[in-house]
Amino acid sequence: MDIESVSANIIDLSTRHVWEYWCDKRSSSVAPTWRDFELLDLFREAPSFQVCDVSMNGDEFDFVYRFVGTEIVNSRARMAKPDFTGMHHKDVEYQYDFTVIYGAMCEAAGNCTPFHFIQNFDARDARGIQERLIMPLIDEDGQIDKLAVYRCRLESDQKYLFELNK
Repeated sequence: MDIESVSANIIDLSTRHVWEYWCDKRSSSVAPTWRDFELLDLFREAPSFQVCDVSMNGDEFDFVYRFVGTEIVNSRARMAKPDFTGMHHKDVEYQYDFTVIYGAMCEAAGNCTPFHFIQNFDARDARGIQERLIMPLIDEDGQIDKLAVYRCRLESDQKYLFELNK
């Protein structure tokens, strides 16, 4: 997914703020480094973040969650393990089909490009429409290191905008 396409399709203001921060930190590079991407700078949005280490396991990407924000943990309160910090993506019990999210994470990691999408969700705690922004973070050698994933559950007026833009 190209930079212009991501920018043009963001609906939520907090997602826009996260996006602009990532773009500012990447400067002329393909992506910012983890060292340059400070969740404290995004303290209002940090509860809705997940940060994953990226590695390869044979031909497949493996993601290990290194940070899971409190908003995400709270939304999983009815699950046996709401906080999946430190877990491999394959070991996490998800509230809904993870296939689309995993595919987007693989694309973002494989191409070292951001990925944005909006999807319906039906979880144990709520249902509606959510916006996700998946942003690569690189190491000092310019290789993919982590993914920063921002999730925003859209409010009813934002859902209306999404319906208009379909």
